[in-house]
Amino acid sequence: MNQSLFDAVEIINETNRLLADVVSIGPEQAAVEAIARADAHADPEWKEEARSAIDWACAFYHHFTTDQVWEFLDQRDITCHEPRALGALIRQAQAQGKIVATGDYRKSERSECHGRPVMVWRSI
Repeated sequence: MNQSLFDAVEIINETNRLLADVVSIGPEQAAVEAIARADAHADPEWKEEARSAIDWACAFYHHFTTDQVWEFLDQRDITCHEPRALGALIRQAQAQGKIVATGDYRKSERSECHGRPVMVWRSI
């Protein structure tokens, strides 16, 4: 099986697992578990860089979105095969009291996000 077909099958399988999770445990718990899976599969070195990017955003901006965190990483050519892992790191920063969700959303400026709303965070 060629790599792109293998990747497509893996995406379908993961989608089916996620849908089954939503049905069996509810959407909120499914989201928590999906974020945990993404975090578990992210490169540890990337996670350290991403944590530094979040700390930078906290120091540089009073209010920010993950767009600014990604911009910091992109400018340093730091990439991750599992970009959803940033959600886990943002939640960790929130749990550590570094940031708080404002309840406001902005359209993401990142092309891969297609203008979807992203949370605005306030640094503490």
